[in-house]
Amino acid sequence: RMTAVNNENGIAPVCQVAMGSRDNVVIKVKTCLDTGTNPQRPDPSLAGDYAERLANAILDRAII
Repeated sequence: RMTAVNNENGIAPVCQVAMGSRDNVVIKVKTCLDTGTNPQRPDPSLAGDYAERLANAILDRAII
């Protein structure tokens, strides 16, 4: 799930939330990026795929 800058609140970070599971391990990761800008319209792509990459890295290192 990605969220974009909320223009009603002014400049705010863009965030991505990712959940993942492997065997008996379940994780939830949220990453946010401060864009330092206030775009004219919300753009979810600003959040990037950092939460997804972090979730995969955590699950790859889980010892089961």
